[in-house]
Amino acid sequence: MTSFWCNCKGMWDIPLLFGVDEEVFVNGFKVRLDKKLNCKSKNIIYLAQCSVCQALKLDMAGVLGASIDSVLFEDTYVGQTLSEGHVRINGHRKCFKADKNGEFLDYKKSALSWHCHVEHPDDFDLKSFKCGFIRN
Repeated sequence: MTSFWCNCKGMWDIPLLFGVDEEVFVNGFKVRLDKKLNCKSKNIIYLAQCSVCQALKLDMAGVLGASIDSVLFEDTYVGQTLSEGHVRINGHRKCFKADKNGEFLDYKKSALSWHCHVEHPDDFDLKSFKCGFIRN
């Protein structure tokens, strides 16, 4: 997957967005992203897909000799927000931060951090996700 760097203030450090030519599939169904939307768009529906689980899904499909579309994983989250996209993504980002003791106490406050904590705690990072905007 190629990454698209959003140059908007607030999203500067994460190659988080799907590239303009990337196709996104969820359980075998193609999801059309609205390429006119960006992290400054408000009142949006957004999608976050776990790259770690996508890689596991690809490996499992290879082992099973199956198509990637036939292997189902809980690797995609769809959310909505009235705020700008970067504000909502930053809300998820805060839940990946450790406190002064190195504990991740807020991971339950975000579906993305919860997913990483439960499914692959060794890859507990918001950078595990690629995001796209579906509509506003």
